[in-house]
Amino acid sequence: MTANPFAEATARALLDAVAAQSGERLAMVFGDERVTFARFRQRVETLARGLSAKRSWSGSA
Repeated sequence: MTANPFAEATARALLDAVAAQSGERLAMVFGDERVTFARFRQRVETLARGLSAKRSWSGSA
Protein backbone atom coordinates (compact mmCIF):
# COMPACT_ATOMS: atom_id res chain seq x y z
CA MET A 1 0.00 0.00 0.00
CA THR A 2 1.25 3.50 -0.86
CA ALA A 3 1.50 6.00 1.98
CA ASN A 4 -0.81 8.99 1.75
CA PRO A 5 1.36 12.16 1.78
CA PHE A 6 -1.62 14.20 3.03
CA ALA A 7 -2.61 11.94 5.93
CA GLU A 8 -0.83 14.08 8.55
CA ALA A 9 -1.37 17.47 6.91
CA THR A 10 -3.74 20.04 8.38
CA ALA A 11 -6.39 21.72 6.25
CA ARG A 12 -4.48 24.98 6.60
CA ALA A 13 -1.22 23.39 5.42
CA LEU A 14 -2.97 21.87 2.41
CA LEU A 15 -4.63 25.17 1.50
CA ASP A 16 -1.34 27.05 1.91
CA ALA A 17 0.40 24.56 -0.39
CA VAL A 18 -2.28 24.74 -3.07
CA ALA A 19 -2.43 28.55 -2.90
CA ALA A 20 1.36 28.78 -3.22
CA GLN A 21 1.43 26.45 -6.19
CA SER A 22 -1.77 27.46 -7.99
CA GLY A 23 -2.72 30.80 -6.47
CA GLU A 24 -4.24 32.41 -9.53
CA ARG A 25 -6.02 29.29 -10.76
CA LEU A 26 -9.75 29.08 -10.36
CA ALA A 27 -10.73 27.32 -7.13
CA MET A 28 -14.52 27.66 -7.26
CA VAL A 29 -17.47 29.30 -8.93
CA PHE A 30 -20.62 30.34 -7.10
CA GLY A 31 -23.16 32.05 -9.31
CA ASP A 32 -21.36 34.96 -10.97
CA GLU A 33 -18.48 34.89 -8.52
CA ARG A 34 -15.18 33.25 -9.44
CA VAL A 35 -12.63 32.71 -6.67
CA THR A 36 -8.94 31.86 -7.10
CA PHE A 37 -7.04 29.67 -4.65
CA ALA A 38 -5.15 32.75 -3.41
CA ARG A 39 -8.37 34.67 -2.77
CA PHE A 40 -10.00 31.65 -1.13
CA ARG A 41 -7.01 31.36 1.21
CA GLN A 42 -7.35 35.06 2.10
CA ARG A 43 -11.03 34.61 2.88
CA VAL A 44 -10.34 31.56 5.05
CA GLU A 45 -7.65 33.47 6.98
CA THR A 46 -10.00 36.43 7.50
CA LEU A 47 -12.74 34.15 8.78
CA ALA A 48 -10.33 32.31 11.08
CA ARG A 49 -9.01 35.56 12.56
CA GLY A 50 -12.55 36.82 13.11
CA LEU A 51 -13.63 33.62 14.83
CA SER A 52 -10.50 33.57 16.94
CA ALA A 53 -10.99 37.19 17.99
CA LYS A 54 -14.62 36.55 18.88
CA ARG A 55 -13.65 33.52 20.95
CA SER A 56 -10.99 35.52 22.80
CA TRP A 57 -13.31 38.43 23.33
CA SER A 58 -16.14 36.29 24.70
CA GLY A 59 -13.83 34.70 27.25
CA SER A 60 -14.54 31.21 25.96
CA ALA A 61 -11.89 28.59 26.43
